[in-house]
Amino acid sequence: MGKTDVEKNGDPPGAVGNPAAAGSNSVLVPAANTGGQVSETAAILSMIERAARDPAVDIDKLERLFQMRERVTTRESEVAFNAAMATAQAELKPVVRNTKNDQTGKKYADLDALARAVDPIVHKHGFGLSYGEFQPIKPNHVGIVVDVMHACGHSRQYKYEVPADGVGIKGNTNKTPTWAYGSSLSYGRRYAKLCVFDVATFDDDGQAAGSTPATASNVETLRALIKETSASTEWICQHYSVETLDDLNGKQIAEAIAGLHARKRQVKK
Repeated sequence: MGKTDVEKNGDPPGAVGNPAAAGSNSVLVPAANTGGQVSETAAILSMIERAARDPAVDIDKLERLFQMRERVTTRESEVAFNAAMATAQAELKPVVRNTKNDQTGKKYADLDALARAVDPIVHKHGFGLSYGEFQPIKPNHVGIVVDVMHACGHSRQYKYEVPADGVGIKGNTNKTPTWAYGSSLSYGRRYAKLCVFDVATFDDDGQAAGSTPATASNVETLRALIKETSASTEWICQHYSVETLDDLNGKQIAEAIAGLHARKRQVKK
């Protein structure tokens, strides 16, 4: 173990962990741990407690120690958040699209289906969700904000803009303003939860026929091909009777990608 930070700054070895012996520019560092694992936060807290009892330690040193503890705590909380997120996502399974949209004929996983499939796992790993609104940039959209909080103290915020759901597929008004608002919020909450935890949905009929849920990388490949070939996302969704590309299953994604590759070859001829 090399020199400590205090020793590198020129203070005598006896100053390590000893506020009275430390020079005016020194910062207290934890002494070597000889008896088992001690977290960085616990070590800093121990230094703060010792420094607070020592009248020779000035307020400036204490403030720097508190700032150090805050940085370390923030870092440890984020590490715990990321680890819990990875573990939760590994346990989450694709959710069956259980409800049919009467306007489009497309199926989707409703809030109840998502709550039953997703909530127990994310809660088990210490996560909580809180939804709200923000002013959207796009016109005729509703801004959905979701705060993902973890028991470790770290939180992360995600924002999504969803179309205001006030008209039908033919452009005619089909909902009251209150109904349209509630529908847009429900839509945003569903897809926010799917996006935050990277949850796929699938058609139970397709699954029974041997299809597998699409992966996020395959969906991104399809999106890139759609942009490259100037294809229509709406047409693909209508063709497979889904609301979004994320609702396609593995077989449908593969078919769509193959079709777009064939389209590229024809354009090159």
